[in-house]
Amino acid sequence: MKLRVFLIGLLVLVLAVPGYPSGMRLVDVPAHYWARSAVEQVIARHIMTAVHGRFYGNQTVTRSVFTIALVNFAVSLQKSEWALPPKSYQAPRPVIAKSLTVNKHPLTRYKLAAIFARIGPFVQAGLPSNHSHHYGNSIVLPAANSVKVPPHQPDSSALLFLTHHRMIWPGSPLIQHASQPITVQEASVGLAQMILGLNDEYTDEPENRPGYTGPSPNTRVRLPGKQPSSEK
Repeated sequence: MKLRVFLIGLLVLVLAVPGYPSGMRLVDVPAHYWARSAVEQVIARHIMTAVHGRFYGNQTVTRSVFTIALVNFAVSLQKSEWALPPKSYQAPRPVIAKSLTVNKHPLTRYKLAAIFARIGPFVQAGLPSNHSHHYGNSIVLPAANSVKVPPHQPDSSALLFLTHHRMIWPGSPLIQHASQPITVQEASVGLAQMILGLNDEYTDEPENRPGYTGPSPNTRVRLPGKQPSSEK
């Protein structure tokens, strides 16, 4: 009887830990491959998928596939799925590109998984722990209705999610040519805009606080290398 209780308890613990979908096994990612851990993390959080256990990591990522994965990543952050104990955070290793032309290279599924896995905990740490309250929209970010979503695209619903949450801007590379491979540079733009919009949802702006009356009329902001016209 005690053994049975122990086994049931062990099974509950295993099922409670984020992992593959039931029965999922990666058959095309070597156990000690550099991206193995990242692939496991994005699959566990339902950001990217492995069909019949195959991740196809060397395939290039289209803009449509990236947009859908980006929304899944945003949802995982909204659910605080990347939270780690404070002592678990380590400074990220610097990434030095051998050439600026690498930014124009198509993004592969392996590289995208690695990007999500590397920045996920740090983006999560920068968000308020309490996601129950949404503050007013910042005037800096474009309004939701400023982005026109092309209809009848595979990623139309994902694009609508991004526009609704102000996580995408007019002229974004994600809006057009959904079937084209996305470059590292284009993915960086899409990722940065998503993070800005997500941060705005849960971050209090000064103008939302009681008693805020705006900056003093006598306050002037000096920009580096520039002077007010009255001082020229």
